[in-house]
Amino acid sequence: MVKPSGFFILGAGGHGAVIADIAQASDISLMGFIDVTKAGGRHMDLPIYAGLDQVEAKQLVIAIGDNFKRQQVAEQVKLRAPNLEFPSLIHPKASVAQTASIGSGTVVMAGAVVGPKTTVGDFCILNHRASLDHDCLMADYASLAPGAVTGGGVHIGNRTAISLAASVKHGVVVGNDTVIGANAYLNKDLGDGWVAYGSPAKPVRRREPGEAYL
Repeated sequence: MVKPSGFFILGAGGHGAVIADIAQASDISLMGFIDVTKAGGRHMDLPIYAGLDQVEAKQLVIAIGDNFKRQQVAEQVKLRAPNLEFPSLIHPKASVAQTASIGSGTVVMAGAVVGPKTTVGDFCILNHRASLDHDCLMADYASLAPGAVTGGGVHIGNRTAISLAASVKHGVVVGNDTVIGANAYLNKDLGDGWVAYGSPAKPVRRREPGEAYL
């Protein structure tokens, strides 16, 4: 896990503001935002720059909520700036077990819980009050929305989104690029590329990688 120090945020929207709040609450130096659509302005009382070429950035946090788009941008940035570091941010009011592992570029927000022996991949988002119990695996670029909860031993695939207040039963495996709808309860394994909702959750249609869900 890369520790944050004097980083920039890519994206000057609502998600960027939440990440800035984590930096402020953690007393971590934040240099500003990068957002070509808002360049020259200010966000959270910090300057907004048009691109990486305008700053001397050593660390960057990507503030893009959509999982697929976040991966696209991360891969583009890595090609342009291979020496750039992507720190993990954990709000001081989050609870992360000592035996848990948090990947680079991942953000853990206030009230979130990461249980013992759980692995969270790179560039994931655990929103406010989300809970990922013991022995879980959350693959790269996945996300838990505010209030989402899993039991122990759950496997969440790449770029998969567990929506607002949804819950996943212990031991369930969720594939890649799948979306579990708000307030759903998933009690059975579900493969790649599905949209599912309800209680118990049922797959209602197929979903292509990159399809909008926010």
